[in-house]
Amino acid sequence: MRNYLHTSTSLKVASIVGGAALLAAAVGQASATTISFDFAGTTGNLGKVATFDSTTTPTIQITATGFEKQSTSQNNNETALYYKSGSTAETGLGLANGPDNEIGHGEFIQLNLANVLAALPNGNNPVTITIGSVQQSSGDAYAIYSSNTTGTLGTDKVASGNWNNATNSIATASFTLDKPGASQYLDITETGFTQGNDGTWDYNNNCWDWQDQNCSTISGSVLLSTVSINTGSPLPEPASLAMMGAMGLGILLLPRKKKLRA
Repeated sequence: MRNYLHTSTSLKVASIVGGAALLAAAVGQASATTISFDFAGTTGNLGKVATFDSTTTPTIQITATGFEKQSTSQNNNETALYYKSGSTAETGLGLANGPDNEIGHGEFIQLNLANVLAALPNGNNPVTITIGSVQQSSGDAYAIYSSNTTGTLGTDKVASGNWNNATNSIATASFTLDKPGASQYLDITETGFTQGNDGTWDYNNNCWDWQDQNCSTISGSVLLSTVSINTGSPLPEPASLAMMGAMGLGILLLPRKKKLRA
């Protein structure tokens, strides 16, 4: 007597084991656990909107838009982005009309996270953003807001800092994106001093002075250097997803013998 039930079960087990091996291979070829952007490109004016590819695989795109200030229903204040390539602390994404081609006080760069959010797993995903050109001499400070409105600086502050917590003019901001529910945009802006004040009263000019600038108005400026999002688990390549789907379909199509035949 030949046991067809045993044969069918053996085939199913063999298929599952083989599929598991294929799955392991697919995961082994998956991307790293981060999605990173360094905004590298040709130095100079990039236009009002620019798209950047991630430096990690699979490739994910993020879109940046420059704004002089908040847009209104009557006026859209988009402005040209500028990629500045200087020293380590002076390299990153700024604005063409900003101070020294950087993000000036009241200006901001808005990042569209739609593609990034689609690739992230549910839960809290740690984000690290580096801000360049954060200098004490000009009282530089920055803030990062989340928003769901194009051209409007968000009101939900997720991170901030200034030259006090920068190393060699580079500051690091850390926070998390909580998916689902994360906002579509991140807004990076300069929030430094607009009027000098280091606690010293200038009797000659009858005002608070900052760094002995004779009470001159100070407009700080910063750069958006890098963005990195930790996904918590590898993201499968498209080919790996197809392989996993084929494996599951193959298991479902295996014959199911319920009776013994002589």
